[in-house]
Amino acid sequence: MSNLRRVVALPAVGVVCSASLLISGCGIGVPGGSQEGSGGSTVATSSRTTSPVAAEVVAPEDAGHRWAAAGSAALTPGIQANTHGGGQCTTNYVFVDDSGRVYLGQSAHCAGTGGSTETDGCTATSQPLDTTVDFTRRGSLLSDGTTIGTGRLAYSSWLTMRQLGESDPNACAYNDFALIEIDPGLADQVNPSVPYWGGPTGINTTGTPEGEHV
Repeated sequence: MSNLRRVVALPAVGVVCSASLLISGCGIGVPGGSQEGSGGSTVATSSRTTSPVAAEVVAPEDAGHRWAAAGSAALTPGIQANTHGGGQCTTNYVFVDDSGRVYLGQSAHCAGTGGSTETDGCTATSQPLDTTVDFTRRGSLLSDGTTIGTGRLAYSSWLTMRQLGESDPNACAYNDFALIEIDPGLADQVNPSVPYWGGPTGINTTGTPEGEHV
């Protein structure tokens, strides 16, 4: 994935931030992973990668993709994702790259093959890249739900950290991010609008101090 862009539409205000976001194999994760931060320019990588990935935050109209209408889109932030051989999770944001590929983010541990309490991405095991992921509705602990689309695991911070030999305990415990490439035939069913309950109304550009209520 080259020059990855994170696409955010905030329904409460209809605008997005202009800061950049670093998603690296030894750095900062994002919601659905763990932590959010700014900094770094984009990094060109291959389409199937365990290399560090950087993403720039852009408005939907600047992402170079034609989006489905928000009211009818099947694939959006917040839908469920079932990674084959892994677990069921909720997706976070929509991402695109310069090649026109579209992705949904999720936690790297969603593809984990160990216990549900494993948090160290440098030692935990994971399904490999290219593992199939089903997007579903109305899933639960008892049922996978109804499949509405498919994708493949295209990036995992856990796999990246293991490949790079990361040993920093903070990076290993708190870098928990993955990308699912949406089947190209379903890319026109995507909308990046973020579901919300009274928010969000903007982007925090100053960081979150320890102990702050979120």
